[in-house]
Amino acid sequence: MRMACTREAVNVAVEPVALAHPGTAAALRRYRTAAARAAVIGVLGLVVFFAMVPRSCQCGSSDGPADVVAGAGFVVAALFLPMGFVGLYRATRMRSVLSREPWVERRCCYRIAAIGRNGQPALLVEADSAGPEAVCSIPATNMRYTKLPRTSHGPLLLAGDPKRWAVVAAADMRVLLVAKRPLFRWWERRLRGWALGPEPGART
Repeated sequence: MRMACTREAVNVAVEPVALAHPGTAAALRRYRTAAARAAVIGVLGLVVFFAMVPRSCQCGSSDGPADVVAGAGFVVAALFLPMGFVGLYRATRMRSVLSREPWVERRCCYRIAAIGRNGQPALLVEADSAGPEAVCSIPATNMRYTKLPRTSHGPLLLAGDPKRWAVVAAADMRVLLVAKRPLFRWWERRLRGWALGPEPGART
């Protein structure tokens, strides 16, 4: 009986977790490094701001060099601090998902609609044996979401539940992105339309 159980267990195929996939750890490391770099730049901007504000007040002029430097430091901090700390939080959550979930290849439609200055990414994960249809928003900068190849009914890798919170990547692991459920139903409908396209102005 014991031998039969052992043989049966050996025959069960176990998918490795996504973090064990070649290239995943390196891609996650690049993501975390970029987020940490942004956080450091933001902190330095904040240091410059608080260091120069007293000098600006002493000069009594809003046009002095100290005021200009303080303003630049504040702008840098405002831009990079949220980006860095949110990125570090997402990197931690990504690692948690990738260390317990496998990569699953799903057919997807991914496009970047010409909305706003940088466009709006929209991802539709098609229903199949792995799970139901899911419409996802991609919270990332355009420097990141443009690295994911646009596709119409093509394969992408997902780890986690795309109807809630997942990690998405192409086979080359060039970039890891967060894919999550849109907050509002109307926004979900719009993202679904953009993902399915084509429509005038869609960036394919």
